[in-house]
Amino acid sequence: MEVTKDIIHLKESDSHQFSLKLYSHDNNKTQFLMESSPAIINTIRRIILDETPTMAPDTMVVHQNTSVMHDEVLAQRIGLIPLAVDPRQFDFPDDQINEQNTIVFTLHAKAGDKPLNVYSGDLQYTPIGNQLERIGNVRPLEEKILLLKLGAQQEIKLEIYCHKGIGKVHSKWSPVSVCFYNMLPIFKYGETKADWNNRQFKVPLQQLSCPMGVYDDLEEIKIDKCTLCRSCLDTGVQIMLDDQHYLFTIEPVGYLNGLQIMQEALNVLKIKAHLVVDGLM
Repeated sequence: MEVTKDIIHLKESDSHQFSLKLYSHDNNKTQFLMESSPAIINTIRRIILDETPTMAPDTMVVHQNTSVMHDEVLAQRIGLIPLAVDPRQFDFPDDQINEQNTIVFTLHAKAGDKPLNVYSGDLQYTPIGNQLERIGNVRPLEEKILLLKLGAQQEIKLEIYCHKGIGKVHSKWSPVSVCFYNMLPIFKYGETKADWNNRQFKVPLQQLSCPMGVYDDLEEIKIDKCTLCRSCLDTGVQIMLDDQHYLFTIEPVGYLNGLQIMQEALNVLKIKAHLVVDGLM
């Protein structure tokens, strides 16, 4: 960062060659170390949120609903059920329903003399054409999502049609719960400096505490855990922000994991870049 008398500028580095490295990965969260300009990184974030396709319930046909929940409210709840199916094996919907663009579920539940809870696991998959051989048995990602409660003798009977879509149309098609990035800090104490490339921070301080555990191991401090709480500034440590390195976090909610989501987003970005280049020629 460059600070002048009138304003604070974000000064871009001499080189912003795009670089992407995997930092951590599990089923719930994937993190990447990115080296690029904020414009490119934010473009990838927006593509992940709005233009990375997934499969989701899209249309519901109600044959019977005697519950207290209105049809449109029930449709909204069912539409948010994540499906354990690979969207890359399907096409976007067109005028004709076929095995390449649609997944069908049915739901039929009737309470007896006692109330009945209806869960996402009660959805019954109805394969079209060769879907069973091609993709197997499709199920909701979570079987215990409560959809509604039926009172005594109440009944619902539904058909649910699932299509491929993107988050720009409706958030139910977004493949992530959150997707964000943040600048990584640089720590300085006198002539000693620690950043992403050099995480060793040997300083002559008796007490260097951090509520997030950044300094638990001075041989390799946990830079990614810094929240800029400033609790270490009283000890003489200086903190700056690195305008070249960003920690990019993806928390997936559907079938695709963080690595696959990033790959799909980069493919979309590549297609968009080619369209721009072709339009200029």
